[in-house]
Amino acid sequence: MEALVKELVEANIGKVRENEPLAKHTTMKIGGPADVLVEPDSVDHLKVTMDIIKKHGVKWRAIGRGSNLLVSDKGIEGVVIKLGAGLDDLTVDGETVTVGGDTLASSLQQLLQNKVCLDWSFQVEFLDPWEVLFI
Repeated sequence: MEALVKELVEANIGKVRENEPLAKHTTMKIGGPADVLVEPDSVDHLKVTMDIIKKHGVKWRAIGRGSNLLVSDKGIEGVVIKLGAGLDDLTVDGETVTVGGDTLASSLQQLLQNKVCLDWSFQVEFLDPWEVLFI
């Protein structure tokens, strides 16, 4: 784990913390430590983070803002990737809406109501971001 942390820090991908209490990152304020907590500050840095994690063969999980998340007091083994600042983009390009992993659902709803779908005849497709990002 030490080599993984060193490589993540040297890659300058955002915040990297060891043994970070996840209680600091959940709305319920409960949860033991993550072996490593990474907060990439851009999509490119998220990709670099994933490449490093895969290289080291470490288990990982992703979280958002921490709502609707209960974490055991025992914590989480491996890397927890927190999708936060820099991953909250929301853009419209023609008929394509791109939504970052840390975007509030209410922001997406407001965009759909106000800009994209005034006639309410639309279809929303939800894709697994990991499939889209890392194919």
